[in-house]
Amino acid sequence: MNSHLGGSFSDLPNDRMLLINQRCNAFELELSRGKRPRIEDYLEDLSEREWTIAIREMLPIEIEYRGQSDAGLNVKQYLSRFPEIDSEWLSTLLAQSRDGSTRQSQHVPAPTEIPDRIGDYDIVEPLGQGGMGTVYRAVHRRMHRTVALKILRGELAIKESMKRRFEREVRAAGLLVHPNIVTAYDAGEEDGLLYLVTEFVDGQDLSECVRTRGPLAWQSAMRFILDVATGLEYAHGKQVIHRDIKPANLLLDESGRVKILDMGLARLGLDDLSEDGQSELTQTGTIMGTAAYMAPEQARDTRTADERSDIYSLGCVFYFLLSGRPVFQGETVIDTILAHATRPTPSLASRLPSQQIPEQVDAIFQKMIAKNPADRYPSVKAIARRPAQGDR
Repeated sequence: MNSHLGGSFSDLPNDRMLLINQRCNAFELELSRGKRPRIEDYLEDLSEREWTIAIREMLPIEIEYRGQSDAGLNVKQYLSRFPEIDSEWLSTLLAQSRDGSTRQSQHVPAPTEIPDRIGDYDIVEPLGQGGMGTVYRAVHRRMHRTVALKILRGELAIKESMKRRFEREVRAAGLLVHPNIVTAYDAGEEDGLLYLVTEFVDGQDLSECVRTRGPLAWQSAMRFILDVATGLEYAHGKQVIHRDIKPANLLLDESGRVKILDMGLARLGLDDLSEDGQSELTQTGTIMGTAAYMAPEQARDTRTADERSDIYSLGCVFYFLLSGRPVFQGETVIDTILAHATRPTPSLASRLPSQQIPEQVDAIFQKMIAKNPADRYPSVKAIARRPAQGDR
């Protein structure tokens, strides 16, 4: 992060850091839709210090999108809009954008090339792989603390706009400290690799839990859902949306508490999904699990996900815990996405009669996965504050 514009993003108070990150995401969303938003419109109520920091974060986003459409501006044009900007920094930024094709062709380290050590962490063993990258068990060399170290997919680390977004998003994620959210400890870049260090949860994710134990009784499933809802209520209160709530991102620890993984970071791995549902990720099949839990409006444009999208996904998780299978599923990713958008909302009572699920619980589920976001709970608070029933 550059500091010559009057401070850095990480120097801001927590609430202002979250606010500017939200503004940057909203600005990028408009650009991705082919619009031409004005940076100035996102800065009107910011202090002078916040204004300069936000400018530094938003300009690289605008420069990249303008470059993609052959509508880039030169140094003189940008300085006429923002005379306070350091011209040398701006010249370097524009040069990097022009050389983007060269950077994109850089060598991307293969999984077998991952070193034995990254930063202060010794890598012990791989734990799994997802849309964002590969997760390893690692140990801090001095503190001897076991952690989960996630190395982002190589192509994400090469893209300049993704690097800056990574910085903002991990700063925001580091502010989320809650018993039902996996804590983010550290993040960095080494030898072209972007990595995130989080709390290591000694347990299993809910997908593995159902696979080994079988479908859960509705009382146990509801307790798990309430845990997740409580964590989401806290995160949503800080304007952080998950965007990828699914069983594999929900970890059950040894005490029986469910913790949310990758809170607020999912968009780093999912933004490639376009309006027609096609992307490099869908072609490789790596988001099949995600599609089974994704709200219809999010599948159309994943960047528009809000609290109600997380609620929809949580409802789909509830169904999976009860049945051992997704609520909607097709033979392909696109079939699954279309099923979420077009098939009728099911009733738990009719689909799972042996569970003897109370009518009230069935009504909660159906409201969570309503097709229209306006028909769902307006916030997760209505779910999180419900009394738990039954034993884990």
